[in-house]
Amino acid sequence: MAEEGIRFTDFYAGNTVCVPSRVSLLTGLHPGHASIRDNFPLISRIFQGT
Repeated sequence: MAEEGIRFTDFYAGNTVCVPSRVSLLTGLHPGHASIRDNFPLISRIFQGT
């Protein structure tokens, strides 16, 4: 990216968990305004309802 004129020298984490922070970075939306609130559910949580 640096060769094409983009160089990231600082960082900002918009949320304490990974996925909402990445969504914020990629979409430009504030984490509170994006539909992603958490990382993907754990497999144990998925199977609790079965």
